Amino acid sequence: MLVTGTMIGMSFFLTKFFQRPLGFIPLLTGVSFLTAGFALVISAGAVTALVPNIGERWMALIGALLLVARYIWLTTTSSDGTYWGTVFVPLALVGIGMARTLRPE
Repeated sequence: MLVTGTMIGMSFFLTKFFQRPLGFIPLLTGVSFLTAGFALVISAGAVTALVPNIGERWMALIGALLLVARYIWLTTTSSDGTYWGTVFVPLALVGIGMARTLRPE
């Protein structure tokens, strides 16, 4: 619940950031969020291979810590930043952290 809640909050504030300071149109804003989705899908295979070695609880803890670190990194964005220079890498890393935290049933 906390992981999903933080993702919703991040999406809300990043949408405002993309459209106001960066001047993105709504369609480009939506496409910009695909960075996290692609990173999540790509890293899901690695997570599947790692879970038997380190366990589900440790994987979830590592993922949660990665998410916290990436969200803190995203708080350092400024209005004069760019998508590629400011947001792209932390957003991709959020996707990787989400893959390590969420586990499909």
